[in-house]
Formats: sequence, C-alpha cells, structure tokens
Amino acid sequence: MRYIKTDTEFTILQPIFGSADGDNVTISIQRESDNKYWDFDESEFVVAESSGTMSWEGNYFWSESFTPPEDDSYMVKIEDTDLPYLSRGEYDDDLDCILAYEYDATTICRVLVSVAGGYIDYGWSPQTKVNICNITLRMLGAKRITSLEDETDPARVLNDVYDRILDEVLAAYPWNFAIHRASLSQLSETPTYGYDYAYALPTSCLRVISVQDQEYTDWEQEDNKLLTNEDSINVRYISREVDPTKYSSYFIQAFTARLAAEIAFPLTGDAGLANNKFEEYQLKLSQAKSTNSQEGTPRKMERSSWLEAR
Repeated sequence: MRYIKTDTEFTILQPIFGSADGDNVTISIQRESDNKYWDFDESEFVVAESSGTMSWEGNYFWSESFTPPEDDSYMVKIEDTDLPYLSRGEYDDDLDCILAYEYDATTICRVLVSVAGGYIDYGWSPQTKVNICNITLRMLGAKRITSLEDETDPARVLNDVYDRILDEVLAAYPWNFAIHRASLSQLSETPTYGYDYAYALPTSCLRVISVQDQEYTDWEQEDNKLLTNEDSINVRYISREVDPTKYSSYFIQAFTARLAAEIAFPLTGDAGLANNKFEEYQLKLSQAKSTNSQEGTPRKMERSSWLEAR
C-alpha cells in the first residue's frame, strides 16, 4: 500500500510498456468531490477539463508531480495517444492505450479504464483474488463473477486453475515481492549418496534462487529439500505468495494474461484466442521482468548445480 499526504508534492511515475521518448503522453487529474480538473499551469482546480504533458524518464516510465491540496479522492488518467492498444493479441491503430489510477490522501487504488467506452471498469484497494479473476474475464469478454464459489462456468474454471497458474507465474521469475530469505534446519536423515546433509525447505518454497556464498557451494533442490555438503546453509527463495495485496502491477498484468490463456478455450472454444493470450502473457512477462529488475542493484545471473548439469 502506498500513502500520500495533502500539501506534499509526490511524483506519479507510470510505466507504459511499448512507449518511447517522443510519444504524446497526457495526464489529467479530476477531484471526486466536485469533478473539477487540475490545471498544471495554474496549480489549481478548474471547471473546464484540463490536462498536462508527462515527462519521459526512460525504460517505459513517464512522470508528473502533483500536490493534493486537501483530503479528497482524485482520478488520475494517463493516456499515450501514440501507442496502439493490445486487445486479444491484435493491435488497433485507432485505439489509444489508457491507464488510470485513483488517489486519495491515504490510499492508492489501481483502476482500469475501458478504451472503447472511456468508463471506469474495475478498481481495487486492496487487491483481491476476485478482482484478479474479473480482470482476466474482461480480457476474454466474459461476465464478471462475485465469488469463486459462484455456480457459473467462469467461476468453476478459474477455481480449478487459479492456484496452479499462480505457482507457475511466481516460479517463472524471482519477483521482488515474493523473495524470502531463510536459515534452513538440518534434517537428521542424510542423503543416500552424493551429499552429506539435507535441509528442510520452507513449505511455501517454489524455487531456491541462491544460497549464501553460492560460488563455492554445491547444492541441489530435491523433494522439497536442499542437499549440500555444507553443515549450515542460508538461502534466498521464491515463496508461494497468495496475498494479492503484495503483488506488483507488473506481475498482475502477466498473471492475468496467463490465466486468460489457460481458460480461453474452456470458456470460448476459441483456440486462436487462447494462443493470442499466451503470446500476450510472454510479452507481459518479459516487460514485467525488465521493470522488476530495476527495483534494486543488478545481480549477476545466479546458477545452481542442476542448471550446470543440464
């Protein structure tokens, strides 16, 4: 959860994947209490619709500063008019890519805006499992659900695949929000051969990323255990993070595209749509990795013994 304060300037830093320096990216801020618009030149709210131009920060990021003058809710709409909107795997030059966020003095809520209609489609604070499922269904043109226990085909299909696809996308990359560290407990039972010790991995561990002093340590992940010759071991690992409030927006974009690819054929019978959604997932996963990797000091590629053995 992000927090902002009234009378304090903060910077809206928005990634728009596929954008580039020279694009025309505009931003408008509308106050919920009276529907007035922020005039970026005069630094005040006005009746007439007004917008400003965002600045290119590189690597898909655009920025603009805003100082909330009072405790209220604000709709922030960001639009790149030079970027085609990706819809069901097809680019349409006649449509604009629109992203929007809703801010107030204490919380930030992500809001998706329909390109065709220009209306608010979904919003959340905090993010929930049902919200994620509804974003996925919207990508397929399907009706929303109110619960995964609904007696509808979309709810039943999503309930069947959600956890499995979540594990798949989490394990696909060391997402910063899902990385944990642990000192492992040595097991009394030792490996039959190959290594001197076995350690119990956390039950939430999907994949070990690295071990301390890995350059000099031989290890393998096997049967939810870590095998090594070291008499003590510390690890970094990808955890099965089931709390949607922890997810980054980039992860959600990739996860919902992967879910859409998985349920497209069962719900629509359209194999082409399923393939398009899987291609969209691969694109968004690549974009998310690029953004995720900027959230800290770059690390060299980590290797494990099982990789070296391939």
